[in-house]
Amino acid sequence: MNIKTFEFYLFDIEGTTTPIEFVHKILFPYSVEKFDSFFQSNLLEKEWIEKLILEGKNDTTYSGKLSDSAFDLSEYCKHLVSLDRKSGILKEIQGRIWKSGYENGELKSSMFSDVPSFLKKSKLLKKSLRFILLAVFKRKS
Repeated sequence: MNIKTFEFYLFDIEGTTTPIEFVHKILFPYSVEKFDSFFQSNLLEKEWIEKLILEGKNDTTYSGKLSDSAFDLSEYCKHLVSLDRKSGILKEIQGRIWKSGYENGELKSSMFSDVPSFLKKSKLLKKSLRFILLAVFKRKS
């Protein structure tokens, strides 16, 4: 592959840049641990809270109470993680929690050995890098 021919690179985190075990054994449990404090800190905008509540009310697998209380929102997110649900709203919340964890040093990433050199080379060539969780876009059958 000639790295110079592309304008930007799009990476899926799970299994592409980072071992899938890191996502399931480190990142997911970290977010579950932080849901309570995240919602207690009022870090989520009202529109996202409303979307989460609407998703919960339409979720036939959830029998818990659902309101805009920090406890209820946290419990519903824990439920989604326990089902390995690919919810866009959940991924937004987890992404914010993980970002904070990386910034404060509580999380340290694990990457495949060839990834850092590729990222450095891309930066030198002024290529744009984009990272996503493709699992968010997969629908359960």
